[in-house]
Amino acid sequence: MQLAPYYREFDLPWEGDPESSERFRKILRVLLILLVIFGIAFPLLPTPRREAAEEVPARLRRMVLRARDLPCQETTGGELCKASRERRASDAQPSLKLGEPGD
Repeated sequence: MQLAPYYREFDLPWEGDPESSERFRKILRVLLILLVIFGIAFPLLPTPRREAAEEVPARLRRMVLRARDLPCQETTGGELCKASRERRASDAQPSLKLGEPGD
């Protein structure tokens, strides 16, 4: 009786050899250790100081304020105009803050 024709290899083709699996685990371990080290180190680094905001020129301020007050064009079906008018109306109304007298 011959056993050779009935022999089957029960390893799955995507399993790979043990050497490559061990090499993958070693690389993965090193990368995870580096990730943890950088994850701890980065929040501890000093942050750069922010510079003060640059002053907006008066001409640019006037131009933006004029453009904001221009009437809205009805090219979009009026939806943007309606939203713009509502936003301007809500900006003009003073809002009450909690804790002020007269609540």
